[in-house]
Amino acid sequence: MRLIECGDHKYAPAVIVCVHLFDGTSHEWCRIEGEGEEMDDWLCPECAERMDELNVDDLRTVCMHCARELREGTEDAS
Repeated sequence: MRLIECGDHKYAPAVIVCVHLFDGTSHEWCRIEGEGEEMDDWLCPECAERMDELNVDDLRTVCMHCARELREGTEDAS
């Protein structure tokens, strides 16, 4: 399991979200299932369609608690 040190939540499992979810320009969350003990990652529908073409500038790593906070009040497209 990947851990990240979060300023708000200490050490917690890490998840990847696309920049559009991170900055709030998209509110539709598509689940990308993690393998084994990995947490699920999240992309907006546009990034999910071009997942193989994404680069590091398109993604942000956050703790699972911050990802949950970002998702509050948004739609699940998964």
